[in-house]
Amino acid sequence: MSKKLQHTELLKKEKTVELSKHNVEDLEVLAVKMGYDRDYKTLFENRTGRNIMNFILKTDYSLSWKEHKLYSAKKYYELIGEEKNRKSFLDEAQGITQIINDNYLKNEMSERQQESWLSQEQLTEIRERFKDYEDEDGMYSYLILSMITMQPPLRPEAWAKMYFATKEKDVEKTGDKNYIYCSNSKTPKGYYYLNKDKVSNTPYFSKEIKKSISLSTEFVEVVKMSKKKFPREKVFDFRNNKNEHIKEVEDKLRKILNKATCKKFGFSNARASYRTYHVKPTTTTKERHELADKMRHSNEVAESVYTKVDGLDPNYLTDEQSKNRIADLESQLTDRDKKIAELEKYIQGLRSITVDIVDTNYDKKRYDIISSANKKGFQIKKANQDRYNINFNDASKLWE
Repeated sequence: MSKKLQHTELLKKEKTVELSKHNVEDLEVLAVKMGYDRDYKTLFENRTGRNIMNFILKTDYSLSWKEHKLYSAKKYYELIGEEKNRKSFLDEAQGITQIINDNYLKNEMSERQQESWLSQEQLTEIRERFKDYEDEDGMYSYLILSMITMQPPLRPEAWAKMYFATKEKDVEKTGDKNYIYCSNSKTPKGYYYLNKDKVSNTPYFSKEIKKSISLSTEFVEVVKMSKKKFPREKVFDFRNNKNEHIKEVEDKLRKILNKATCKKFGFSNARASYRTYHVKPTTTTKERHELADKMRHSNEVAESVYTKVDGLDPNYLTDEQSKNRIADLESQLTDRDKKIAELEKYIQGLRSITVDIVDTNYDKKRYDIISSANKKGFQIKKANQDRYNINFNDASKLWE
């Protein structure tokens, strides 16, 4: 293969740009916010890059929301070959990323958060006090604390209607009951199966694949011991009133948690504490979405609601521990920035090579643009007219 052809093949690989599922979701959300009913392609055809960027930056949404939308828009401009907009959106997104990282390292919480906050380290320490429980109260305290430290915490209504499944065939995949199944194999495995909770009727979480959530090995052991010492059908079976309302069960769960932690520490705090501990500046978008799925909410909700403090509580960590942790995070950021700079330099070098590349999607893209413009009656951008050899026929009043 000639040197020129080698360059061609290499550049083809580098220039293959595809939108991920999360990119598409981001752009669809942006299209809805700007009045285009999830049709992001029409949004980008009708609005200038500056107009779209100003809209994103002026919203009241979180910095993470803006960051994701800017990066996804950058990816789209890269896909359609608009280099100027790609660079502008990349610069703006990187600026917000830096602000997010700076805020993360400041580790600031509101006064209210400071009063009720418990890090995962603190919750684990409290949990271990109940490990050798002898009565039912101690068992429930240890079980709840295990649920919020060994496993991504669910909302209390999911646990309030949760039953043990002795065998996998006992798991009913319809109805209002939720299940927890733990195997008896040498390496115990288990999972939640959720038929009913706050989001069970939404299109995303109603899918069969989203109803099952795998459990950590250590949590499976806790569950099995709990059932062995106190045999019961429901995970939380408060025997004084078997017919109590779900909300009453939820309230009892909160009271147990408050009593165990000696704080007004609810399940929202527990979910925030868990996510805060497990999400770092270097955590990928894919990992964030996977954690969001296990906690049964969207990543956007998680990003906008939960503070990223990573358990750096000055009342819990010593000054030396805090300094070491911050130094470690700063080192990670420096390494990442170096890798990004090297990659950008490499990509720019490839772009400097002049090679003709056949756009295999040329005909389809040209057809889609013409069809959409004629159907909806909008003006095709000059760049797309030139790129796809599109002209307006004054006689027929159509693009062709």
